[in-house]
Amino acid sequence: MNMQTISVALCVYNGGLFLEGQLKSIAAQTTQPNELIICDDQSTDDSIIIINNFRRIAPFPVIFFVNETQLGSTKNFEKAIKLCSGDIIVLADQDDVWVPDKLLIIHNTFTETEETVMTFSDALVVDEELKPLGYSLWNVMKFTKHQQTLAMNGYLYKVLLKHNVITGATMAFRGSCKQFILPVDPLWVHDAWIAFILSTINKTALINIPLVMYRQHSSNQIGAKKLSFIKKIHRTQKRIVDRFYFLQHEMYNNAYLHLIQMGTDCSKMTALRSKVKHLQIRSKVFCNKTSIFSCFGDFFRLRYHRFSSGLPSFLEDLFSWLYYWYFAKR
Repeated sequence: MNMQTISVALCVYNGGLFLEGQLKSIAAQTTQPNELIICDDQSTDDSIIIINNFRRIAPFPVIFFVNETQLGSTKNFEKAIKLCSGDIIVLADQDDVWVPDKLLIIHNTFTETEETVMTFSDALVVDEELKPLGYSLWNVMKFTKHQQTLAMNGYLYKVLLKHNVITGATMAFRGSCKQFILPVDPLWVHDAWIAFILSTINKTALINIPLVMYRQHSSNQIGAKKLSFIKKIHRTQKRIVDRFYFLQHEMYNNAYLHLIQMGTDCSKMTALRSKVKHLQIRSKVFCNKTSIFSCFGDFFRLRYHRFSSGLPSFLEDLFSWLYYWYFAKR
């Protein structure tokens, strides 16, 4: 077998409560990494002590950095990825636990074909004590069988233009791809940016079994909890107040400009350009009383179906427009 070196990039910030369990699960891998890069973002708990204790007993090199100033999660991961020297880079969160064969399966996936630039797996969603909550990460993200088939056939970018189905805790990619994904656009979260950019380059391999126990707790930055209908309504209202779609439009437009510089395939750029236009229309739904007609046009062009949640998203915009112009304005 063509052995490829593996780097694990782990970012830490006040992760002392669960960090030791994650480090032990990395050390217990049947295929061990060639290096573990850890970047701490100025933790104030016992994270640094836990890491230094682990470095003394780790069966592989542990390269540890404490940031001079706080970078935030995305820039911290960007730094860790830059420091990785392996053929394969595997991202790790501080509060999860890996199954023992995670790195072996990832390594074998990349050695099957040179065309694979990225892989990601499902994850078992668990509570603080690692007890299963009865669903997987793909269940929560509504990563359907149809979308999985699209992804396996080279159309993952179409799935990601509709919604993100990949979290960094389940992701790995070739080290040679750093030139395409760095620097991470400041408006994006690192894993969403990496997933989308690499989905436009070459083949992505799916691993349809859980390789991670994805822990849910009160301090999760991005969790995987199912939302009730009422909570979804509150989230929608917050998005309107926070000008969510203006931000989304700028994010995807930045990705479009980035991919132009990379010389990305024309068909993929056409789809992305259509997504940018859709977000622009949604962002302007409150501009004037006639703006809703653009939403009707986008609905009949099926952009709501390709890039949002179809009819529910259209009705969300329609009722928000009605409320804004005919009730809130009075």
